[in-house]
Amino acid sequence: MVHLREQLERIVHRTTATSSMVEGYVQPLDTPGWVVLRTLEQGGAQRAGELADRGRMSRPSVSRCLTALQRAGLVSCTPDPDDGRAVLVDLTDRGRGTLRHVSETGSRRIAEVTTEFTAAEINTLATLLARFNDEADKVTVPPGRYLLEETPE
Repeated sequence: MVHLREQLERIVHRTTATSSMVEGYVQPLDTPGWVVLRTLEQGGAQRAGELADRGRMSRPSVSRCLTALQRAGLVSCTPDPDDGRAVLVDLTDRGRGTLRHVSETGSRRIAEVTTEFTAAEINTLATLLARFNDEADKVTVPPGRYLLEETPE
């Protein structure tokens, strides 16, 4: 398990570094912003609370994120036709274009990294990562709770 944890930590570190580069390119597209945009892309217009639940983020984090994304012109907020007190958040054309650009750049990067992999190895890796993510979804700590309930002394 130690080897697996170390390899996953390398991926997280690399992803964090890449996110910092994307954040510098597209303000305010940090990791929470990316999660919100991808959630909107996958689920369409939705309320902020739904975004928080689907993105496994706290409601205050989503609220801060939406303010920044709206200011940047990446999302829009319109009255919810089912409840005039609520608003629906959706991607703008600029938000869709930003997602497309970042996704295409990411796909090119993955293609560069996997040039020495066979098609079967890429398929196996994708299958195992999907399985890992599905299992992780089952045990992920919900927002507002702590991964480590006790701190080491």
